[in-house]
Amino acid sequence: MAFAIPQELTTLLDALHDGVVTLSLTAAASQLDHWHDLLAAAHKPELKAISHDVDALRKQLGAGGNPDGKKIGATMVKLADHIDGLPSEDEKGIQRRLHTLSRLLRSEGQELAAA
Repeated sequence: MAFAIPQELTTLLDALHDGVVTLSLTAAASQLDHWHDLLAAAHKPELKAISHDVDALRKQLGAGGNPDGKKIGATMVKLADHIDGLPSEDEKGIQRRLHTLSRLLRSEGQELAAA
């Protein structure tokens, strides 16, 4: 499982580089479902905590009607904070990718929350 994470992170980062506004709800939900399942199955409490944030984001995006950008943005920033709080174990470049993910989530989240 640990060997697949760098490619999965790369896929997620590629999707986020274009901005969350251009990411379809279906694509976002698919990514979030995958990450929620992966993190929820982890044996580390800090990863399970992140899975709760991912689940909250997934539910906010899946709520019918128009998703609330301010709430979604705040959740993305909270998720970035939790990712930044992970221990710095750099297995196969994962830490660098997680830092990039955190930066993108924070940037996009702050932009959504301010809108």
